[in-house]
Amino acid sequence: MNRATPIPNVVITPTVAADSEEGCKVVNIVIDVQATPEISNGFVVLDEPEDLHILRRAIDKYIKLHNIPNTNHMNTEEDKKSAAADTESESRPRFLDVIEGVINAEWRPTRGFNPDDRHRFRILSSQDIVLQLADMVDMELNDVAEAMLFLGYRTIVYDDSVGWLLERRP
Repeated sequence: MNRATPIPNVVITPTVAADSEEGCKVVNIVIDVQATPEISNGFVVLDEPEDLHILRRAIDKYIKLHNIPNTNHMNTEEDKKSAAADTESESRPRFLDVIEGVINAEWRPTRGFNPDDRHRFRILSSQDIVLQLADMVDMELNDVAEAMLFLGYRTIVYDDSVGWLLERRP
């Protein structure tokens, strides 16, 4: 588990401009991505798959929180309904509630890893999760991957195998 860059911490800040007729209003959104503990050569590199999910979730959360209207111009009510259905289905991975209920009951996402502490840390492949839940749902590996990334878990390569890094809840 050698990460070349720090884990990004996304902060979204509005830029406010004065409009003489309407007062102050938000005219654009500046996305300030900060990485801790340090930024490499003045740049933040989003080089891990979950980094883009972290960024996307922060943007989506900000848009919902501030009720920012969709700037896509649609012609018909049917187009609007279709877009709303697409957005709703894309926002939550399939089987998220099932995977979250089983995995998050005992485990949580983590950024640290001690391979000697087998009680505290566990690595599960997507196939392990599919097999564990086979009696409940019929899902595919991609369903697990989307849900695990959405929940904030990260992948790790250890002992020549790839899996999801989990830390036991205290």
